[in-house]
Amino acid sequence: YCYPPLFPGQGHDASELPEEWQNLPYLALPDGAHNYEQDHVYFVLPSLTDRERSVFCVACYRQIDSDKLVSKSEDVTRSSVQKSVVVVSRAPLFGAIRQRLSHVAESYFELRDFSRVEIMEETFMDFKRAVTKNSVSTQVFSGLSVKELLLRYRQKLLVLFKLILLERRVLVHMNPASQLGNTLLTLASLYPSLIECGLSRCGAVFKSRYNFRNLSDSDFVSIERDTDALPSTAASPTTPTPPPPPSTPASKESQPHGRLQDALGGAATGLISSVRAGIARVSSAGIPGAAAATAEHPAAEPQQQQQPRSPSPPPPRSPFDIDDCGFPLALFAESAIFLPYVSLQQIGLLEDANVRACLLGANNVLFRQPQTRRRIDALLGADAADFAIYDRGLARLLRLTGPDEAFIQRLLDKATSAGAATADNADGELTLEDEDLFAGSEWEGSDDWLRAQFRAYLTALLLTADSSSGAAGAEPAASNSSLDESGGGGGGGSGSSSEEGDFNASYVRALRATFHYRAWLAGPRHGLAGASRRHPCHGQSALGVRLNQFLTGTDQGRKVSSAVQSTGRALEDTGKVVGGAIYNAGSAMSGFLSGLSSKAASRLSGSQSQQQLQQQQQQQPPQHQEIPRESSINSG
Repeated sequence: YCYPPLFPGQGHDASELPEEWQNLPYLALPDGAHNYEQDHVYFVLPSLTDRERSVFCVACYRQIDSDKLVSKSEDVTRSSVQKSVVVVSRAPLFGAIRQRLSHVAESYFELRDFSRVEIMEETFMDFKRAVTKNSVSTQVFSGLSVKELLLRYRQKLLVLFKLILLERRVLVHMNPASQLGNTLLTLASLYPSLIECGLSRCGAVFKSRYNFRNLSDSDFVSIERDTDALPSTAASPTTPTPPPPPSTPASKESQPHGRLQDALGGAATGLISSVRAGIARVSSAGIPGAAAATAEHPAAEPQQQQQPRSPSPPPPRSPFDIDDCGFPLALFAESAIFLPYVSLQQIGLLEDANVRACLLGANNVLFRQPQTRRRIDALLGADAADFAIYDRGLARLLRLTGPDEAFIQRLLDKATSAGAATADNADGELTLEDEDLFAGSEWEGSDDWLRAQFRAYLTALLLTADSSSGAAGAEPAASNSSLDESGGGGGGGSGSSSEEGDFNASYVRALRATFHYRAWLAGPRHGLAGASRRHPCHGQSALGVRLNQFLTGTDQGRKVSSAVQSTGRALEDTGKVVGGAIYNAGSAMSGFLSGLSSKAASRLSGSQSQQQLQQQQQQQPPQHQEIPRESSINSG
């Protein structure tokens, strides 16, 4: 059943689907749906009016025993029946639509008669009245919990955040389908304005002019054949581009024309080989007509000289309506796809040479087979332990630095603190001009607050990657006061190398080669005139943050802090008492010693004077005087 009909003149009960939507039944009833009585799934389909645009689908499915049905149709042949109710919308209101649609599906099943489809028409009209431009901005994050995602993946969430910015092939695998969709959409909500304005092209796969390997070469490599440069290799626009032959990065670097041949395809390679062979035959023959034979192909030598450089596509431009900060980033455009759920019938997307990058969700176990893992760069499961990066070089790029670890640890502390705000709809909105991103507001720890921190991190990362950030009006402003006090974020003289090191310098260089970054550079950025390009946790480490959190955020830590403070005060008071006693004792001892010194000095001076007197008496001659007898008797 479909309302309104997809084709003119078609009835509501027609089962015909457009070719672009042939996978809709497999997406609306995902793999493993029989294991759940009720669930929902989010998926994306290509638009029927514009092949480069996408539409967003929400499906709520239920399961009921056949014996409970009031009226059974001919297709009811099993003991249980599953039905899925799907809404196809141009607005990415996944959570808001799911809340309404869940009630509709429940009411539909309570009727126990699937032929009563009038409720579908009423539901469609209700959605037409409810979905407005204002609802897109206010309800786009409905049902998406950043806090739950952060606590589930912890430090790995920042690794995943940075991985998606490198435009690689990432697969998310988990059950049920509702958890899978919520995980992917919550992850997408961390990038500013991405869900609201940056997903309109997330499901379109076509021959993009910007399909390139951003980690092996800094130049864009087009996979389209340039009909002006190579008239003999012109092809129909509908002809699929053959995938490049397998080769290692080392062999490709050793052959200077390898990337060009991969980019232009087999036809151009054959043409170049035939021209080379013809020139070799003419040169080896050494006949007089060699010059004439070479003149008949004037384009052969210039083409060979220009071979190392492929035709460059025009400068990248964002296809979205961006704000004055350059958001949303063009993460999912030009055949970089974002599909919250893919069925087993779509597993070929992993081999499609036209898929430039992808973030896919799946719940079929076949997506985890070894032959499938070789086609992706990373696989994410239901928790942090189930996260694997298969490219060693990519894993080195994604190693978290000390400031990175401090940043994510601070978010974890705020999300788990008892005083964190639980309301997601705060009155105020954190701006980049705020001096302190981490303290002072009552909404700390909420989903909106966490998104604001990732926005600040992304802004600093982009400005750091921009070697000419001064032209954008962004200066390396001083770090906020709380960070300087807690971790040594000061030192305004740090250079660009230090700023890149905070994010991992190798990662920053890889980021500069992505399509979305170059499109961001080409767009307006005057809204970042006062923004700092310094890491939000510059100069900090996770160890210092954890120690500070232990001393201030736990009962045991507060006891330790209180004991240290009381001990310090006791030592101070004891020092005053002991110091006074020691001073008094010192004064008394000093007086005693000074008394002893004065007595010893007086005795020494008295003995010396007596000795001098005796010496003088000995030197003088004796005088004979007659002493009166009385005097001698008296003196005796």
